[in-house]
Amino acid sequence: YNTAAVRLLGDADTEEPRSAFELNRSTGFRTAAEEALSGRHSQQPLELKNRYYNIIANPVTESGKVVGAVIIIMDVTEKEQREKLRREFTSNVSHELKTPLAVIQNYGTMLQQPGLTEEKRLEYARSVTDSARRLASLVTNILKLNKLENQQIFPAVSVYNLSEQLCESLLQFEPVWEKQGIEIDVNLAEGVRISADAELLSLVWNNLLSNACKFTRQ
Repeated sequence: YNTAAVRLLGDADTEEPRSAFELNRSTGFRTAAEEALSGRHSQQPLELKNRYYNIIANPVTESGKVVGAVIIIMDVTEKEQREKLRREFTSNVSHELKTPLAVIQNYGTMLQQPGLTEEKRLEYARSVTDSARRLASLVTNILKLNKLENQQIFPAVSVYNLSEQLCESLLQFEPVWEKQGIEIDVNLAEGVRISADAELLSLVWNNLLSNACKFTRQ
């Protein structure tokens, strides 16, 4: 073994190991080593110290007999973290899409009821329109994030007034604030100009404000 293996698999108290099994006794590592020593290729996952590894073991043969094994340890933490974020993102997106779809479906059904007053009809139609707009915005953002991730678009940086952008984002959520009885104390730095992609950064503000609406008690 080399020093990198000791650093990855051992700890500060690890004495000089006499064998690979003394270096690490985890199930994944032992399984990979034992299968390779039995003459089979093996690939096992290993989670250790909040990091993720892929253990790849292959037998070494001489004159048709297994005389040892070569074990390669790959740090795949970044890949695993990306996959975890992707799963969380998919789950969150599914949840976000369900809400406007449910509103459109419910109010669309109510609009078909006979005897609706003009006031109620306009109220239901407004709710359907607002939810459809919200749904379209979500889909647009998802497509944009996907393009950014695949490097199909790049930020269009410009210099602009930050406080104006924040005010625009706040106005979008004003009906929600009022409905939930939440007061906003805004202290914006007037005249602050920043260099950024205005459209992409507005997604950040909208996400933060949306979460604030959801998780702030009345």
